[in-house]
Amino acid sequence: MLVPPLFDEMNRMPKMLADVIRSLETIEIGSFLPDLPGTNESKIDLGQVTLSDWQNALKACAQQHKISHIASFRGGALTVAAMPNASHWTFSPVKGATILRTMMRVKVAADREAGLNTSLPNCLRRPRSDRSS
Repeated sequence: MLVPPLFDEMNRMPKMLADVIRSLETIEIGSFLPDLPGTNESKIDLGQVTLSDWQNALKACAQQHKISHIASFRGGALTVAAMPNASHWTFSPVKGATILRTMMRVKVAADREAGLNTSLPNCLRRPRSDRSS
């Protein structure tokens, strides 16, 4: 099972991941690239999905398909790090905090373009206030 990177990084890697799948097939190793809940054709909105949802979905997928080997890329490593009973290959792993900082910087830049005054500290406070409501 190949686990893609998260968020916008996946948009930069689909050809490479497809090439990996094709290369594995030439040596008779089956593989697949599961969709994460909230991505691609999912009926669930990404805003409603948590990291735990992704972890649980991939764990269920691995159990259903009796997966013994997992290759994860970048932030995708966060979704399978605690999965037992599988050999893991992790390529260019990135920490969750790094992904979050990047997303907050993008949010601040987008808000500035829209004429809004958002700061990184405001982005940090917002998730906490959203959880309490």
